[in-house]
Amino acid sequence: MDLTEPEAAHASAQTMSDQLAPGCTQETVGIMADGVITPIGSQPRRISLEIVKLSSDTLEVRGEGRAEVRLRNVGETPIQIPWSKDSSVIRKAPNPDHLEWEQGNLGVVLSDKQNHTIALKSAERWLFGSQFVTGSQI
Repeated sequence: MDLTEPEAAHASAQTMSDQLAPGCTQETVGIMADGVITPIGSQPRRISLEIVKLSSDTLEVRGEGRAEVRLRNVGETPIQIPWSKDSSVIRKAPNPDHLEWEQGNLGVVLSDKQNHTIALKSAERWLFGSQFVTGSQI
């Protein structure tokens, strides 16, 4: 998945008035409330990333390359990883008054056997996932 490509302009251009619930003909005044459930202790989920294949044996500083990777949950509890760049997956729940989704982004930190680490510049794109949208989570 390429997290560097810009999101389609039409994906976020829709206004709230264009998003009326089924059966509604006009907007009404009301309130909106939401909440966030975070992992226990609000700690990021730990996922190991193993590089399986590189597009080149050497990568230039600030150069580009492609990699095939294997992700593995190294935490204590099962997780679902959001895997869609399309934020509209959050609105595809059976009950439009009760939306549930996963949202996250990936940060990559390389470490060696001596536990020396270096954080790579990561894309700042959010990923979205919903149990109601096939393929939006892995």
